[in-house]
Order: sequence, then structure tokens, then C-alpha cells
Amino acid sequence: LAGWRKRPALREAAWYCLLGGALSTLIAVPTGLLLFYRSGFQWQGLPVIHVTLALSATVLMSSTVLWRRKGAHESAAYFILLALAVVAVSAAGHFGAQMVYGG
Repeated sequence: LAGWRKRPALREAAWYCLLGGALSTLIAVPTGLLLFYRSGFQWQGLPVIHVTLALSATVLMSSTVLWRRKGAHESAAYFILLALAVVAVSAAGHFGAQMVYGG
């Protein structure tokens, strides 16, 4: 949106959202693993899918932040990486909810 509208404030807001999302994984991953072990989940089925997607999302988000810091955030590869991160975060959330709430 920032690129289309040529508004630096939108670009800056997007950067802070991206950085905040990536930094939040520093809390989400360890607390998620702690809850996983304390709740007695087994390493099979939904938990394996959720953990795999969550770790993939963490790697993708971190890569996106590093790529953006390099200043290469106008390339198609950057947007593909960002889209993959969005899909991984969304899917991890979906499967996490399935684990907790069933269904």
C-alpha cells in the first residue's frame, strides 16, 4: 500500500508491524513449547503440523525482517517471502486453534 500511494508514513508503519510480529516470536515460540509439554500433547498429528508451521513462520518472518533491513523490499522475491510468511502464520494459528478447541 505504501508503494502504491507513495506515502512514507505507511512504509514506516509497515516496518514497525513487521518488526513487532517478528520480535513477538521470541515470546510466542518458547511459551508455546512450554505449554505444549505441560499440556501433555503428543508429537503426532495436529501438534506436529502446528509446530512445523510456527517454526517456519518464525524463520520466514526473521528472513523478511533481515531482507527489509538490507533495503531490498521492492523486489518480487521480498513480496513472495512476505506472502509465504503470512500464509505460515495464518496456518499455524488455524492448526493451533484446532489443537486447543478441537473440531
